[in-house]
Order: sequence, then structure tokens, then C-alpha cells
Amino acid sequence: MRLLVGVIAVLLAGVVAAPIALSSHDIVAWAGSPGGLGLTGHWPLFTFVALDTAAAVCVGMVFYTAWRGEPAGAFGLLVWGVRGR
Repeated sequence: MRLLVGVIAVLLAGVVAAPIALSSHDIVAWAGSPGGLGLTGHWPLFTFVALDTAAAVCVGMVFYTAWRGEPAGAFGLLVWGVRGR
């Protein structure tokens, strides 16, 4: 049973990480472009980390509350709003 839970956790982490990894290039490019935020240096990378870390925390809280059998509440709404961008 522990092995099955471990496999599910790894697969679930892949499902959460895939959209974050796929959006990273676009967010960094947008943050550094003159038509976007126009940031220089390491700030475009920080923008990606800040935005997608917030999204990952919301997704993690939804999974945590589901595991405990509680409603997702505001985190559920944030997951739909943040990942819908």
C-alpha cells in the first residue's frame, strides 16, 4: 500500500509540475520583453518563480484539503483562476 501511495504521489507531482515547466519560458520571455514588464538581469526569472510558486502552493493546498476530506475553499477558486491564464 505504501508503494502504491508513493507511486501516486510521484505521478501527481508530475501532473502539477508539467504546466509549470511548460509555462516557464513564456513567463520569463514576457517579463523581460519591452512590451511586457521590461525587466532586466535576473528579475524575469524571479517573476516566473513568484507566479508559478504561488500557483503550485494553491494546487498543493487543494490536494492537501482533499486528502483530509475538507472542501478546497478559496484555494480551489485560485487554482482555476491562476491556471486559466
